[in-house]
Amino acid sequence: MVYGLLGFLVLSYVRLLWFSLLSLFLDLFRSQSAEIEEIVKVVTSILIPKQSSSLCNDIVGMHSPVQELEKLLVLDSDDDVRVVGICGMGGIGKSTIATILYEKASHQYDVSCFVDDVSKIYRDYGSLGVQREFLCQAFTEQNFASCNFLLANNLIQTRLRHRKVLIILDNVDQGTQLEKLGLKREWVGRGSRIIIVSRDEHILREYGADDVYKVQLLSDENVMYQSNWSRITQLKFRVEK
Repeated sequence: MVYGLLGFLVLSYVRLLWFSLLSLFLDLFRSQSAEIEEIVKVVTSILIPKQSSSLCNDIVGMHSPVQELEKLLVLDSDDDVRVVGICGMGGIGKSTIATILYEKASHQYDVSCFVDDVSKIYRDYGSLGVQREFLCQAFTEQNFASCNFLLANNLIQTRLRHRKVLIILDNVDQGTQLEKLGLKREWVGRGSRIIIVSRDEHILREYGADDVYKVQLLSDENVMYQSNWSRITQLKFRVEK
């Protein structure tokens, strides 16, 4: 009887402590969201360091797909501009593979840009929103919030000419999104690589992709690791914007 009462009191105390801590955290989050975002930036920069050549080795099941993608991209050649698509069903790891490749190779290019979730940006802000996001990432020292469609097209054409660039466009679900972006392979320098991630292989072929990497299903264990990593990398890119 005594032990039962003691256990009940301990459990009640733990619950009270938990709810008190939760309430404190919520109050802190509401009043200091900016500070928390800075903490997230520091933590993610530590957990996911940029330009890590061993990054894909830490993710179960990702090493081989990244290697296959690298072969299609022919990264060691500067003879031409290559466009490669990544396709497959939703949640299969397309964005994760693209993210690993970007982290691994982006430092080798004059300009690098990873536009996360093109479909959502296009849906919320239209084609100009996608262009602005692209320009802001490619040329971080400038603010393109006030540029119009014609100016954005001109900037993409002139600022990227003769420059070696790595561009990744994630989650493209309509060919129109690529057309309106106005990015053409003849506008970028030799050695440039453009990667487009989409569930629809037809969109990639229609755009003129040189090759398409079709992501295969992972084992159940690998899917769990990949899913957790995907959440972390998505948080990282959204915080950095």
